[in-house]
Amino acid sequence: MDPRTSVVDIPRKPRNRRKRNLILTASAAAVLATITFCFSRLRAAAPVVDRGGLWTDTVKRGPMLREVKGPGTLVRRARRAHPAQARGAGGARRRAARAFES
Repeated sequence: MDPRTSVVDIPRKPRNRRKRNLILTASAAAVLATITFCFSRLRAAAPVVDRGGLWTDTVKRGPMLREVKGPGTLVRRARRAHPAQARGAGGARRRAARAFES
């Protein structure tokens, strides 16, 4: 008996990787072709708007006036003040600014 071979080891044929790679490549190409075909069948998804409901004009410089139509008036709910949590460098900055101005 040859010392390199054992009775327990069963020789196997190597897997055919070329066949597996060919199948994977063909299936990937089929999936890509199917996706491309499906996307080519889609229509543009632009929203449909009546031309009369749009304001079209050229861009002009000047103040921008916003006219908002709605019921009621705009009223501020509450005035919010945000006091500092602790004394910081704010006082020193003001003193430095006053010294610089005078």
